[in-house]
This record gives sequence, C-alpha cells and structure tokens, in this order.
Amino acid sequence: MKNEKIMMLDVAYYLIKNYNYQQIKMSNNDRDTWLINVHDVKYPVIRLTENNLNDYKQDKDEIMQTALKISNVFNNETTLLSIHFTDDDRDLFFEPNYYQGVVNETTVSPIIKAEFANIQSALLPQTESYHVELKKRESRFIDYHKALLSSRNRNKVKKLKDRINVTTIIALINTLVFAAIWFVSSKTNQTFGAIYFGALYKPLVYVSFEWWRLIASAFVHVDFIHIFVNMVAFLSIGTFVERVYGYKALLIIYFTSILTGSLFALVQMDANTISFGASGGVYGLMGAMVVYLFSSGLYKIRKFRQPIVQSLLMNLFISFLPNVSWQAHLGGFVGGMIATLFFTKTPIVKQTILSAYLSLALLISGMFTFAFFVDDSLKTMNDDLNIVIIYNYAYIGHEKHAYKLMNDFNNYANEMGEK
Repeated sequence: MKNEKIMMLDVAYYLIKNYNYQQIKMSNNDRDTWLINVHDVKYPVIRLTENNLNDYKQDKDEIMQTALKISNVFNNETTLLSIHFTDDDRDLFFEPNYYQGVVNETTVSPIIKAEFANIQSALLPQTESYHVELKKRESRFIDYHKALLSSRNRNKVKKLKDRINVTTIIALINTLVFAAIWFVSSKTNQTFGAIYFGALYKPLVYVSFEWWRLIASAFVHVDFIHIFVNMVAFLSIGTFVERVYGYKALLIIYFTSILTGSLFALVQMDANTISFGASGGVYGLMGAMVVYLFSSGLYKIRKFRQPIVQSLLMNLFISFLPNVSWQAHLGGFVGGMIATLFFTKTPIVKQTILSAYLSLALLISGMFTFAFFVDDSLKTMNDDLNIVIIYNYAYIGHEKHAYKLMNDFNNYANEMGEK
C-alpha cells in the first residue's frame, strides 16, 4: 500500500514540471498542497489532499475561501479541482467552480484523466521506508527548482539585453527634454523654455489650437527637484504597473492619465498660468495601483495595503502645496483608475467594463465641451506675456511660427471686438 503523502508529492511534482503549476503555501496544514496556474487552463487552482471526499461538505467555506484568496492574488478565475489520495471514490462531489477526483495506485477519476492523461505514471514505486522515500521526493524538488532558477536567470539576462522596459524609456525622454529646456532657457528664459517644449498655456491651446500640449506638457520640467521627484515616483510606480499589466497597458494608462489630468488643469486654470510636469500621469499610475490592490484582494493584507495608503496620503498633501496643480493630479488619478479597469480580469470588474468605457468617454468629451463652448477665461489673458512669447520664438529663429501666433492673437482680438 503506497503512502498518501508520498503519492501527493509525486503528483505535485508531475503537475509542476509538466503543466507549469506553482506550489503555494497557504497554511500549516500538511495534509493539503495548493497549486496555481496563471495561464489559461481549465483548472487554475488545484488542491492535493490526503483527506477523504467528505471534507468538502464539512469545511466548504474554508476550502473555497483559500481558493478565492489564491485566485485574487494571481488575478485568476476561481475554478478548483480537489484531488484526493484515497481508495474511496464512491461519493465524488461536484458543483459550479468545484470538482473532486481521486488518484491512487489503481484508480484515476475520469475528470482528472481527461485533463492529465498520464498522471498515474507520476506515482513512483515505494520500496523503502517512508522517510527514505520522502527524502527522495524532497531532493527531486530541490534539483528541479535549482535547474528552473538557473534557466530563469539566463532568460532574465537575455530579456534585459533584448529590451529596456518602457518605463525606463519614458523617464529617459523626460530627462533629455529637461536638458533641452535648460539649453533653450539659457538663450531666452525659463518660462519660454517650458512653453517651447509644450507646457500647457491656455491662450496657445485655445487661440492657436495647440492641443498637442495636453500630452507634451507631461514631459516638461524646469528645475532639478521637480524632475527628480516626478521621475523617482514614476520609475517606482511605472515599473510595478508595467510588470503587472504589461508595457502596452502601461502606455495606455499613462497617456490616458496625462490627457485627463491636462484637461482637468486646462479648464480650471486662469489664462495666465503655465502648467507642466509628469505628475498627472504619475497619479494615474497610482490609480492603477489602487485598482490592482482591490481587484487582487491584496488590500486585505496589511503589508501590501499600508505603503500604498501612506503614498496616497503623502501625495494628497503635496497636491495642496502652493504652485501645485491639484486638478491635474485629480484628473490623472481618475483617468488612470478608469483606464486600468480595461486590463483587469477579475469577474466583478469585467461586469463594469462597459460602464468604464462610457465613464471615460463622458469624462473626456465633457472636458473638451467645456473648453470649446463654456470656458471664457481668455478675457483676462495678459497680452504682454503673449508678446514676449512671440518675440522669443522669433529670437531663436522660428520667425514663421512667431508670425502665425501674432496673426492668431490679432484675429482672436478682432473676433472678440466684434462681439
């Protein structure tokens, strides 16, 4: 008669090696072994147990709660296969998202065989004492994980050589733009340096239709402390979001956050304010972290929840400091949260995807509508500042653009005069 514990280790090794399952330590209960597969498989969660088939009826809530925790952490569906190592297969129990099966020396339940055809071959002979057989299995696991770790390390080195992550590239672009702004500012002034590279300035957006500034302004920084703080936060949060959702999702979340943050700032700022910086996008990535925290269930775990809450509170305080655009922070945070819902696979979020699309569309279209038809703040714009901007464009050799801006402002003044 083979020992159930040894058979359980044999099957665990078989599933880990051949089907890419990972072992999860969920409790001090040595009678259970939990496996997770993050790929698209029929049974994302497998429980290997020495208990008899009736344990589910007795401990249903505890078993399903454990399965749910595993699924939430790995952003997976909660479909559990419970494999029992027992001789009794008369009372197999099934219900939605829960399936039972038996594996022993002579029997493999059809539900298991259908998915893992050769699973019985995993049961190795047990010819020596329990402790000797156990030592063999433990050594086999150790050797396998050493080989796997070595292979993964080689792959990591190869991937690092093949590509630099998108977060690093965006941070590098910000740094290069910062250096270019300093060069232009040395020939003119810091304000024009920011304007030249895309700072958000309402008269240029409304009068000259330079809407590209809604995005470009996120790459503009004029002092070292500003870019240092933003890039440290961006690299930290952006790397996390890129690792969880992928680089394509990061780009969509980040640029959506920049757009919504810039729109919030644009419609709230007066006509003589200049706004710039990556903080709207950074706040959007913070919104992505919050969505992940709740959708994965990690908010229940203090060590995951506490640093994010502390970061949110600190940044909330920063948002209300002088010369800080809290509107851009708020707009970026909201836009980032909504955009992240598109990439979240948990069932409860899937049900809200349509609402998320509509909310984002209404948010952006509402801000554009306000900007086009309601905002009348240009009545207070400073013509002297506009003249200085036009002069500086001409001074650095952009006479055509300076002439275009002068015509745009003259035409706008004539239109307002006629009204």
